[in-house]
Amino acid sequence: MRFLLRSKIAVGGCSLITPIQGLEHAKSSFKFSQFSQFSQFYTVDRLLLEKTVLVLNQNYEPLSTCSVRRALLLILRGKAEAVEKMSEVIHSVSRDYPVPSVVRLERYIRAPRRRVVLSKRNILKRDKHQCQYCGSKDGKLTVDHIVPRTKGGQGTWENLVCACALCNNKKGEHLPEQVGLVLRSKPKRPNNVSFIRNFVGIDDQRWKPYLFID
Repeated sequence: MRFLLRSKIAVGGCSLITPIQGLEHAKSSFKFSQFSQFSQFYTVDRLLLEKTVLVLNQNYEPLSTCSVRRALLLILRGKAEAVEKMSEVIHSVSRDYPVPSVVRLERYIRAPRRRVVLSKRNILKRDKHQCQYCGSKDGKLTVDHIVPRTKGGQGTWENLVCACALCNNKKGEHLPEQVGLVLRSKPKRPNNVSFIRNFVGIDDQRWKPYLFID
């Protein structure tokens, strides 16, 4: 048996009616049986529910990201509050639900350091595809060992940086200071903030203050 649900969502003050066919599709959008609040919704736009929301710890430390659907469930369960909201609103019979952009957890959690695979691609992402010696973003970029492997240098986040071909060739098997090169910044293992900045991306300008971006 097939079911037809009609979904209604307000975007910029305009109501859009969208048919959602199939019971499984409806269940994937919202878990109606578990959350009675959602049984009152006329419709839900699946694309809107899959937008990305920034998640902060209780102390406003950036933790991770989640979908709008997950963020709404956290809010309705009393486990999080919306600190920044999008312009869209989801309507139910009894009330309107502003779509969150940033949510803060009600209780502090101890989050383990995020593990990011150490690879050339991720080193270039961390360093924003910019040579860490001269600042160039042009030409072929590669990964350089600050302390060369011939001198005992390891393949770690702290010893690998993005470098242009010119600086990489100039440095060769020397230490940077031996050939007049200076690092623009000290390389570090990505933390939650740098992970979201460089690997997830900034989906919403409202995230910037929480990620320490001007």
